Amino acid sequence: MMKKIVIVCLIFGMLLFNGCSIDSAEPNFFFVPLEITSVEVPEYFEHGAAYTINVTYARPNSCVTYEGFDINSDGDSIRYITCIGAEFNGEICTQAVYYGQASFEFLVLNQEPYTLKFWGGEDAQGNPIYLDFIIPVN
Repeated sequence: MMKKIVIVCLIFGMLLFNGCSIDSAEPNFFFVPLEITSVEVPEYFEHGAAYTINVTYARPNSCVTYEGFDINSDGDSIRYITCIGAEFNGEICTQAVYYGQASFEFLVLNQEPYTLKFWGGEDAQGNPIYLDFIIPVN
């Protein structure tokens, strides 16, 4: 009787873990830029202060989730800001556009005006479109 229980447990264990794969060759998601549709920025910055920058972004379908921001600098005072999403493979997606809001903290370290360039999508030729803001520093 004990042999039968052990055999049944082994068969059950093999069936339970049969479809599991720990080392999958293909990731189940990839990162995509999300179009920033509007931005709330102050009229001016104070040197040394931190500001919360609010943005509204568009998710192109229900398989894309918001993940954060990618901020790159070009010199001391130009910042390129892109909202990043993760798109999941193999999911059934609705094609409706979903809007969300997010924010990030911006620390003013320089005394010259900042140019903030928010990625707003691409034109018909595939060139990036930016929402540009030049913000003076007091």
